[in-house]
Amino acid sequence: MILELGLKTRTTTTERSNGWPLAGRGRQPARPRALGGFSLPGVCVLLLLASHAAAQPARNEYEVKAALLQKLALFVEWPASSTATNRAPFTIGILGEDPFKFNLEAVLSQKLVRGRALKFCRLATIQDAIQTNCHLLFIAASEKGRLPEILNTLKTTPILTVGDTPGFGEKGVMINLDVVGERLRFEINETTAEQAGLRISSQLLDVASLVHRRPKAPK
Repeated sequence: MILELGLKTRTTTTERSNGWPLAGRGRQPARPRALGGFSLPGVCVLLLLASHAAAQPARNEYEVKAALLQKLALFVEWPASSTATNRAPFTIGILGEDPFKFNLEAVLSQKLVRGRALKFCRLATIQDAIQTNCHLLFIAASEKGRLPEILNTLKTTPILTVGDTPGFGEKGVMINLDVVGERLRFEINETTAEQAGLRISSQLLDVASLVHRRPKAPK
């Protein structure tokens, strides 16, 4: 599986029509730039992940997606109030029927997010996600019918929502993964992230296949 990154001009809803696989030939991204509190060279990290995925074509889809969850979290800034202490674990929750099975623990057990160990929770309700102080919540396809209720409940809660179901990004999930053939892409809903007090690095926005954002008010 190849992680496909897009480079685009920003508009209200911006989409890249012809993507390029990082493992093959094509247009190369510009040299990564530092941004505010983001010290990691963003595009390079995603490039390494993409190359690793492409080198293992038989790799399980959800192993690749599990690895990507951790990488994506490196490009999101949470408000200081969302973490009790500097040593508190970074909590990843799965809401609904878990498509990862044991891949989360297998792939991410030794990984860190900004120096924090990872903690995994399987959740039955959205209140469980709030009570366990999730930082990142993967919303499974099984929750499609109650997605509006879930997103409305989390509207101003600093939890990064991630999914991999068609239409989730447009409806308000902050990062939605999309598999097209052997290509893995992701779209970002910057509007809902901002409403929750989360800041997504411009480096990540630049390589998304689609970005949803509210239109600017006319001057």
